[in-house]
Amino acid sequence: MSEINVLITAASRKVALLRGFVELKRKFDFMGKVIAVDCDPLSPALRFADKKYIVPLIEDPQYFHELDKIIEKEKIKLVIPTMDLELPLWGSRKSEYLQKEVIVACSGEKTALISNDKIKTFEFFKSISIKTPETWTKDNLPPVESLKFPLFIKPRYGRGSINCHKIKDKEELYFYLKKVKEPVIQQYIKGQEFTVDLISDFDGTVLSIVPRKRLTVRAGISDRGQTFYNRKIIESSRKIAEALEIKGPANIQGFLTDNSKLYFTEINPRFSGGIQLTKAAGVNFMEILLRLVNGERIKPFIGKFEEGLYMSSFEDSVFFKLEKEDRN
Repeated sequence: MSEINVLITAASRKVALLRGFVELKRKFDFMGKVIAVDCDPLSPALRFADKKYIVPLIEDPQYFHELDKIIEKEKIKLVIPTMDLELPLWGSRKSEYLQKEVIVACSGEKTALISNDKIKTFEFFKSISIKTPETWTKDNLPPVESLKFPLFIKPRYGRGSINCHKIKDKEELYFYLKKVKEPVIQQYIKGQEFTVDLISDFDGTVLSIVPRKRLTVRAGISDRGQTFYNRKIIESSRKIAEALEIKGPANIQGFLTDNSKLYFTEINPRFSGGIQLTKAAGVNFMEILLRLVNGERIKPFIGKFEEGLYMSSFEDSVFFKLEKEDRN
């Protein structure tokens, strides 16, 4: 097989992901170039790619036209979509790209549409008997007098922690119902927040599951975390991934209460923002994808990772001058 050139979309701050793929060039002679694209020429992760391109916003009708030109020019073999908004679009095009011998490392359109919609996610969890916080829309919210505070409110279609609020009483509820666009209101769960990093092969066989505690969260991304083993979380995550037909990377979020009850809250069929901790714990999702594209068969090794490993992240900076072609 020729070299495997990798394209990473919406590079933004995903430096760990870029570095993870670039590092593989030292290990595999079939690892080619790492190409990163973003709509913002100031995105820091672009500085860690072998080559970078500035592309339109995902909402722009020319987005895929520009991406297709890059894929052809750079002889891309593996595409890594990273932004929630684009996942259904890439998922619907997977077969089309496969005919061109390009593998898109994401789940299908249906999976992405369920994951991007918090009501559909709630209904999905219920349908497979996975415990999840009770969830309502503005239209089917029970009478305020019957609600048990605190509650939690967030946008039905949203990412990170933008417009997510804990609500302590009915006055705050009324306030945020007006402020949050298309809100969903949820039962508030007190407990240890966790993320599960999970990867399946391109046939949907789950290969690895790594739970990690979210000890400090900033803008929806874990700044400090710790890997931990919990058999019930692992088994439930596998059940979720198989029922939702996850293919490639995904992360699943939830809470573990003090009395050991599990509540799952979100599914993101893409790389997580804390993937560097899972990699440091001995499970390199970037390497797994590369080997799969290279035609290798990988046996599941679920539950095999370094437990109790902490991650504590910090801000760093890159310094550069814009090249002429990067200036808008």
